[in-house]
Amino acid sequence: MNTLDLVPWESDRENTKNQEHVRQLKPLVEWAHSLGMRYFAFSNELTYHPSLFQNNMELLNPCLPEFWERVKEKYRLLLTALPELDGVEICLDDISGFWDNYHPFDILHENPECTMSYEERYRNLLKSIHQVVVGEFNKTYFNKNWGLRDHEIHCQPEVYRKVFTDEIPTENLFVKIKITRGDRWWFQPYNRTFNLTPHKTVVTFEPMNYYEGSDTNLFPTFSGEYFQNGLKYFLSNEDTNVSGLSYLGGVSAKEWSTRGAYVYTLYRLTWEPDVNMREVARDYCAINLGIESADTMADILLDTAYAYKYGLFIEPIAYGQFNSFPHMRVGSFVAEGYPLIDLGKGHIQFLRNIYLQCLPWREFVLNQLHFGLNKANGMKFKYEGIRDKIQPSYLSEKIGNQLNMTQSLIQTHTAYIETLFCYFNYLDNPSFENKVDLKNALLNLTNVWATFKSIPGFNYKLDGVNVLIEHAQRAVENLTGEKRLLERIPEQKEIDRLIQEQQEIYKRIREECQGELKKLGHFELLIDGQDLLHIQGNDYRIEHLRWDGPTIISAELTCPLPQKEVLVIPMNINTRPLHPFILQQPCKSNNYSTIIYLDDRPGGTGRFVFDLYILETEKTNLHLIKNWQEYFTK
Repeated sequence: MNTLDLVPWESDRENTKNQEHVRQLKPLVEWAHSLGMRYFAFSNELTYHPSLFQNNMELLNPCLPEFWERVKEKYRLLLTALPELDGVEICLDDISGFWDNYHPFDILHENPECTMSYEERYRNLLKSIHQVVVGEFNKTYFNKNWGLRDHEIHCQPEVYRKVFTDEIPTENLFVKIKITRGDRWWFQPYNRTFNLTPHKTVVTFEPMNYYEGSDTNLFPTFSGEYFQNGLKYFLSNEDTNVSGLSYLGGVSAKEWSTRGAYVYTLYRLTWEPDVNMREVARDYCAINLGIESADTMADILLDTAYAYKYGLFIEPIAYGQFNSFPHMRVGSFVAEGYPLIDLGKGHIQFLRNIYLQCLPWREFVLNQLHFGLNKANGMKFKYEGIRDKIQPSYLSEKIGNQLNMTQSLIQTHTAYIETLFCYFNYLDNPSFENKVDLKNALLNLTNVWATFKSIPGFNYKLDGVNVLIEHAQRAVENLTGEKRLLERIPEQKEIDRLIQEQQEIYKRIREECQGELKKLGHFELLIDGQDLLHIQGNDYRIEHLRWDGPTIISAELTCPLPQKEVLVIPMNINTRPLHPFILQQPCKSNNYSTIIYLDDRPGGTGRFVFDLYILETEKTNLHLIKNWQEYFTK
């Protein structure tokens, strides 16, 4: 459980809730102990209730000794309230573990007025928590080394050594380090921050399925060979400091899914690091699908590492990059830029960057994609020979559908990249041959795109593919018109400047028309990427566009949006730039609805707290853009 839900904060509302949480948790801790297990609390650091700093936000300064005393106090309060806990785990990545009246503070980067270096801040945090958790309460402390910057401790040996000096105690401290150097997986070197100091480390594993959403119905991914060889690599050092494994997320191994295969594999590796990996795959298939089909299903499962790696990842843009999978993410083909504003120009520029990086190795890239596709085709062929042997029978049908979905996903991706090459070839060299190549590639892409969408259970976002199809079709029909369109739409920097200019106009309207404004609603959301807030009448909904989905902390409409033309004006309370802006104002053509664009630019999740107001006015000199989706087509 998160420590925020257990600490007895000096606030009646939160403390009342947390006393109940502690009461509920104690039997679970006791049960864990009866099974010979241990129970820990988790926290992103620093997340806190304002009462921790006596509501004095001037104390949020790592250069102040009182700041570190307040950090220590959080853990004293926790372990005093719940001494049954065996310890804590903390994580210092993008801070997402906060809600209600809790707040985040990035100890390592915020308050630039404090001249303390990144390494000094990190060491102070380690020592402060260790002093309380281990020194005062004799508990265990797990520190998860993770971050979104590839020049910091997560993957840089030099930074790691500067932090974990002799000042940092080794007693009851375990450092959790991810197996990979970067945020994605394939075409990634193993992490080089193991075995550098005497501090005990734990290898953190994560399912390698960043292309798979929870409901995309793809065939499971099996990453056992990658996991096992990374573990062997770290353990092979004569002075190895590896003490265990850590699973990011887990379910029962008796479940046919990527996560089920992942958990089962790590259970086996915990006790048998040298086990034959095909044996592991076979045993997992036997448990879930029966003995008769286990051998062939194990071969199919082992093939997934090749099908997904070579069929979806693109090596020239992947290897060594922190984000080695920039064009896809969790059930979607990413559309960069502002497709609803810039008519896809931002995404086309993004694809050109991919094109230029791959062009010297074009044949190699296409060969890898087809190798992955051939693996997917072979998986489906092997399944046809044993489909009747899979038990229970309903899983046989499910697996057949999953293999169709996986094959079609890789077909669509391969055609997407082939069309990308042909599109830019034709744009840069408009010969008859290049036009024919583009027409043929586009025809293939639209065919596999349509097949993919027709498979039962399809639930994949094809935004990036859709943008390329639209521009490729325009190029085939009228190359001059396509080039003029791309020239006419401004660059993203100019669009950002226009958005910021609109936000200044919102501010001026709020100041000049304060007495005329009527409050429409109040919203508190956690945003990681881009989302649209739709409002019509008494109803609202959030449409997710990019990256991780939103979390609604609170959302309240204080009055209905009128069925007439009005202006909706946002008021930023606490949001990251770009602040919320109005994509569409209410009008007859959109049935008097409004769309608010939420764009969380920096890494990690951002908190968006804002109000919306209604202005009924006949003024025409406000210079507001009422419909961004039509602005550049006029």
